[in-house]
Amino acid sequence: MDNKMIKIPGSRTINRILSPINRLGIILMYHRIADPHYDPLNLNVTPAHLKEQVEILKKYGRAVKMGVMGKTKRFPNGKIDIAVTLDDGYVDNFNNARPIFEKADVPATFFIISGSIGSQEEFFWDSLKKTVLQPETLPQIIEITIADKKYRWQLYHSGACQSADYSQSLSGIPSFDIKLSRFQLYGVLLKILGPLSPQLRRDAINQLAKWSGQDLTVRKDYLPMNAADLQTLSDSALFEIGAHTVNHPQLANLTVEQQEKEITQSKIDLENKLDLPIASFSYPHGSLNKESVNIVKRSKFTNACTVSPNQVMRGSDPYLLPRFSIGDWNGDVFENNLNKWLSAYN
Repeated sequence: MDNKMIKIPGSRTINRILSPINRLGIILMYHRIADPHYDPLNLNVTPAHLKEQVEILKKYGRAVKMGVMGKTKRFPNGKIDIAVTLDDGYVDNFNNARPIFEKADVPATFFIISGSIGSQEEFFWDSLKKTVLQPETLPQIIEITIADKKYRWQLYHSGACQSADYSQSLSGIPSFDIKLSRFQLYGVLLKILGPLSPQLRRDAINQLAKWSGQDLTVRKDYLPMNAADLQTLSDSALFEIGAHTVNHPQLANLTVEQQEKEITQSKIDLENKLDLPIASFSYPHGSLNKESVNIVKRSKFTNACTVSPNQVMRGSDPYLLPRFSIGDWNGDVFENNLNKWLSAYN
């Protein structure tokens, strides 16, 4: 969900200019293909802009699924493999993105949160945005009990959050009664709710809705895909289904045992539903540590995606593959960014 860049444990720093021959390709990261009225985290690309983007990327190389990424012979004239990935499994991926990919003959990999398949509830981070970031005004004090633990913070007063400010992110859970910005509160609650069961998350969201005065009526266009949608995608030679954990936690905040369950069970869930092997994985929020990577390897995934922006090079760790987050850009802006990324090591 979160497209914030993190430092990848164990990654190698590149201190020299690399020849284009070392470049295998790039991976593009999308989330929602929709046109919502409120998108402070910049996770949406409109269908109109996606149409422009897929036509442009075809000029620069061959669009591939993650299972093929980096395995093809290098194209002449500097062309490369370009993998299109979509995280979380929103229903708009099926309704809006799928027809565009099919018409353009562009493959894509969909990373699915297995515990949300067919759910009639919004993803918890969307409900959290609605209660914390969207209201024009909020009470100055927040007092909430989550999983039998009490929290109390003060808020800076400001209007509805218009855009994410990751420079404000906090490394841990702040002390009792400390003053937070609205975005900091959102980030803190995301960390607290991430490892919890759906019911405990639901209880916390209901408390927040009462506190902020927000209506939690489900928005159907925010729902995840159902099993039939996923089956249709997996039946197509154009698409690949990958795993994105069971409950979308920040893995680095979990115990090894909790990470093991989130990662391995998501693979099992999807393989059982679709009756096919699941080989690709994506780390939720880009959150991981050495244990996360080791579990992904033991679970017999063949590749895993981070949110660190970079090109895929010869020698890149297949379990720490970088991706570029795609914004709601028109064709010209997208092409400028694509050229910038592709020329980085020329």
